[in-house]
Amino acid sequence: MKLETILSRLILPVLVVCSMQVSAQYGQFNSKDFGVKFGAALFLGDIGKSGVGVDLNQMRFHAGGSFRNFFSPNFALQVGVNYGQVRGDDKNAESDPAYSRNLSFKNDIIELSGRGEWHFLIIRDVGRTYTYRLDFNLFAFGGIGAFYNNPKAELNGSWVALQPLQTEGVSYGRIQPAVPVGIGFHFRVNKNHLIGWEAGLRKTFTDYVDDVSSRYVHHTEFTDPTTLALQDRSIELEGTNDPRFIGSENFSYGSDPVGTAPRGFADNKDWYAFTGITYSYAIRGKKRSFKKSRYHFSRRKYKRKKSRAKF
Repeated sequence: MKLETILSRLILPVLVVCSMQVSAQYGQFNSKDFGVKFGAALFLGDIGKSGVGVDLNQMRFHAGGSFRNFFSPNFALQVGVNYGQVRGDDKNAESDPAYSRNLSFKNDIIELSGRGEWHFLIIRDVGRTYTYRLDFNLFAFGGIGAFYNNPKAELNGSWVALQPLQTEGVSYGRIQPAVPVGIGFHFRVNKNHLIGWEAGLRKTFTDYVDDVSSRYVHHTEFTDPTTLALQDRSIELEGTNDPRFIGSENFSYGSDPVGTAPRGFADNKDWYAFTGITYSYAIRGKKRSFKKSRYHFSRRKYKRKKSRAKF
């Protein structure tokens, strides 16, 4: 029997039972919260430590805010805005060809997204103190969003936007879609304070978060000096006697005027990730009302009286 089948048969029923029990016990629960988050931003793309991978040396920060509405103890919707800076540098590449390419970038990403959350593990009264001041939630999320994509490279001490230059002869937009997926947890302290951690990947549908995707355009095709300088920076290592440098003739400065040398990995779209600590302040929803019957002996009939549920 496959491992996936075994896990699905063992774990999924447990999660479903936990969700049903929590929903039954706290069926009237309803809350909204406003949150902030702060942590790290990472890039997974063409420029990095291993060509296509995570370069921890280029890890930067991210911050964001959110609003979340719980429709039940197990399901919630959240809208949020995030800012994070991602970077990559071929100086950290493990292979000599990637190192010799000598490209680098930064991208200040602004993201707006909406996501659904499944809180599949909820532990009420952590530690069984019988004070119910500390709860634990473990959740997974997925959604859809858009981000502002504006990669830049440093040239002579200034950061230059690469999107208008079309360094590969390709035009791409600055507003791009993304799909956030991830997992997280939080502790609910005294019912109002939610403190936790989450990690989320962003699948994009562009290969130009780092302005690198497919192949070089031969250097003779460029007339703008800024574009020429930034489309192929291997020439900057020429004459340095760097033992890892394989020569600029292997890139756009080769004898082939067609310029067929690979510049990136066109089959792999770029990803980025946000991870960090979260804090939210919960606003408890109104208690739901129901009606119960009370018997009046004087009238010898039942009267429907409205009262509030005490949860």
